Amino acid sequence: MKRKGFTLVELLVVIAVIGILAAIAIPAYIGVQTRTRREAAITDLKNLASAMELYYQEHNKYAPSDGTISGADQLKQIYRAFRPGGNNFSYRVHITNNGQNYEINVEGDFGSYSKVTMNDEGHIEWN
Repeated sequence: MKRKGFTLVELLVVIAVIGILAAIAIPAYIGVQTRTRREAAITDLKNLASAMELYYQEHNKYAPSDGTISGADQLKQIYRAFRPGGNNFSYRVHITNNGQNYEINVEGDFGSYSKVTMNDEGHIEWN
């Protein structure tokens, strides 16, 4: 009578192949997630800057007063056109020069970076 089943060597080969595939696939997947979060942060930055430009057209300044505005909810109240993505980012806008200049910070987990900044000249910088 012949027994059916797998030998120990066959099982070890299958486990080794699965391990090799996982070693390749997991870092690639993490890299895709990081790039997606970075692109989402830049999209939110540009959307907020566009909403601020609309506000500027109506009020001739970027915010009601100089200072820092933090949080998506507070930003949405001032800049009604701002619709952040469904990301878990932290938003902060710093207004200076009597409402004529701004700097936007979006913080989150962007791989080797934790913050992306954009100023009123459109310059984007990763920190």
